[in-house]
Amino acid sequence: MDITNNKRKSLLWVLIKIKLLEMLRGSNSKRGIKLTKKKVAKKALGTTALILLYAFSFIMIAISLGAFFSLIMLTAGTRSYSWVYFAYMAIGMFLLIFIGSIFMTENQMFQAKDNERLAAMPIKPWDILVSRMVSILLFNTALGLLVGIPAGIVYVYFRGFDFIKFIYYIVALIVVPLLALSVGMLAGWLLSLITSKVKNTKLIRLAIAVVAMMLYFYFVMSDGGWVNNLAENSKANAEGIQKYILPAYSVAMAIHKKSFIHFLLMILWHVVPFLVVSTLVSRNFLKTITSGGGQRKFNYKSTGVHVRSLRNSFGRMELNRFLSSVTYIMNGAMGLLLMILMAFFSFSKDGSLSQIAQVLKMMGAPSQGVLPFAICAAILGIMSLVIISAATISLEANTLWMIKSLPIRGKDIILSKSYPHILISLPFVIVTTVILQSRFEMSILERILIVLIPITATIFNAIMGVRLNIKFPKFNWTNEAQAVKQGLSIILAMLLNALPVILFSIGFGFFVFYKRIVTGSVYLIIMEVVYLLLTAWMYLWACKKGDKAIAELEN
Repeated sequence: MDITNNKRKSLLWVLIKIKLLEMLRGSNSKRGIKLTKKKVAKKALGTTALILLYAFSFIMIAISLGAFFSLIMLTAGTRSYSWVYFAYMAIGMFLLIFIGSIFMTENQMFQAKDNERLAAMPIKPWDILVSRMVSILLFNTALGLLVGIPAGIVYVYFRGFDFIKFIYYIVALIVVPLLALSVGMLAGWLLSLITSKVKNTKLIRLAIAVVAMMLYFYFVMSDGGWVNNLAENSKANAEGIQKYILPAYSVAMAIHKKSFIHFLLMILWHVVPFLVVSTLVSRNFLKTITSGGGQRKFNYKSTGVHVRSLRNSFGRMELNRFLSSVTYIMNGAMGLLLMILMAFFSFSKDGSLSQIAQVLKMMGAPSQGVLPFAICAAILGIMSLVIISAATISLEANTLWMIKSLPIRGKDIILSKSYPHILISLPFVIVTTVILQSRFEMSILERILIVLIPITATIFNAIMGVRLNIKFPKFNWTNEAQAVKQGLSIILAMLLNALPVILFSIGFGFFVFYKRIVTGSVYLIIMEVVYLLLTAWMYLWACKKGDKAIAELEN
């Protein structure tokens, strides 16, 4: 069926508009449903809070990167190879974009649930691909600005403003994400082709994601030696960039030297690969999204039937769903990996926690209770990044009617959806607390409390995550990544998980450190009692209002 150019452009614009609206739409928006004034006000409040949180996160990251670029400017900015400053900027943008969006690119382009429906319509594969690329490119550009804006501000502060350099700098901010998108598309396409031909595809994705995440956390949690090395060895790095990383070299020379030739080379190095990869992927797009493959072959045999309760059946189903999704694991359980790395660094670094305790004692802190609280607070803080339960309701977008029609109480649904969070987190929590406390001397009571408090907090966080997701569900997702990454319930879960830790830290500083009203051990007991009360509150809510909460859910 042929489509005129005007109709094709109209369809392309509609597809782009849909993808952009998916990015901008609130986490609890419902298409086709008239919202009451109260719900509109709640939605506006949630959207405003989300914007403020993203703005705050952007500012904090920008400040950290600004300090890094200031160090680079102070060490290399006055030498003959000072152009390497903008090469670092380009490389940093590329790496952040590529690592931050590779799985998002694969999910939104090749694993989106509406791919087959769109492929069956009279729409060209290129148009489908372009609609995907626009939303991903906007996300990539936002990631790139996290690096580019601090680098630009630091450069202007030290060197002053130059209009020609500013123009070239703006163009660089636009074209660098294109190269990152090209490599991300190619990697996502190749990953889809590989996983369509082999078994255990989810295991492959998980292994790649875990390795990438561990490398990221290694650099973040290291002592900063690599940053100093990068700044001090700018000359050697400049020579390597000039020989082997030509796109970054063209960006650096275009901006630093105001070279029009390098400006043209910068555009070519970033735009041409984008056009080549886009054309290659578009020609194989239909084959890729309809290839299927990589499915397990089952050998059925007669066995006995095991009867389980509805709550246990739901819990097993939720656990299987979590373990079968790489995207869900990497976004919902990222804090668990960080927890293990913290324990590893505690052994590899010579007494880092002991040094913190010694500093506090020098400031007048009591001799007992400081280190146990520091360990406990560190684990609770990392646990705030575990938000497995905060997406369990959103993932029921297509099966919500089935859950609501089954003869099962709302309490059982809520508790079963909290099971994966609890069962997955507890082994990591117990192992980490045992490892950390084994290195230091403390009383038996403190050792017990260091284990009990995170366990109780895990149960509280799990049930609270489900409650938040019931309050702020996101049913309008087109791929699983949106359900487990976006939405107000995800952000609120992290904030409310961290809130008790912040309040307890302030209380410890006032009641134990400053006023010395209670000892550290007594304060840990108070923390455990508070978490027990909070957990009981969540459980009673599930018992008394769980049926109503589930019944009021609307897709």
